Amino acid sequence: MKLLLVDDHTLFREGLSYLLEKLDPEVLILEADSYNSALEKLSDNKDINLILLDLSLPDKDGFEVLEFCLEQFSAIPVAILSASKSTKDMQQAMDMGAVGFIPKDTSSEIMLSALRTMLVGGYYIPTALTKAPAAMTAKQPGDPFYLTGRQLDVVTLVCDGMTNKEIAKQLDLAEATIKMHMSSIMTSLNVTNRTQVAKVAIERKLLT
Repeated sequence: MKLLLVDDHTLFREGLSYLLEKLDPEVLILEADSYNSALEKLSDNKDINLILLDLSLPDKDGFEVLEFCLEQFSAIPVAILSASKSTKDMQQAMDMGAVGFIPKDTSSEIMLSALRTMLVGGYYIPTALTKAPAAMTAKQPGDPFYLTGRQLDVVTLVCDGMTNKEIAKQLDLAEATIKMHMSSIMTSLNVTNRTQVAKVAIERKLLT
């Protein structure tokens, strides 16, 4: 397993690297302290399993880096690790296609659980966001799924019969980002195809 940790704080990288070794004793952790450094690591390592990205980098806005990674390295999931507690930042990152947003003050136990989830194709939504007024949670007791505002936009257009390419154009996003959203949506709804996504959305009245 190979992870790329992008953060400009050396002590945080060292501490997190130590924690990440608990995921897998043989994990290879690549470190980058800037956008340029991260780009170099990504160019030289095509087999990275997950990118852990801080939003505060010295040479480029974190959201711009997230967008770049999702477009240029679409096969690699990206999770945000940030000191920000802003639900706006959390929502924006998830809407753009991040597979998770982990606040830096998250406990090590929860952080490891979140990382395990994301490494097997799931995603992690911080508690602050699920409690936010804009959050969309299941309408049936016991349902564990969660859809972000952007994912609901995608589901709406899926129900309208649009392809990923058409949805990307409609929402002004990269097609790779739409594919990532679709993967997360299917995981959340526990379905395997677009028809089932539309069926579940209608049955559970997710779009009302």
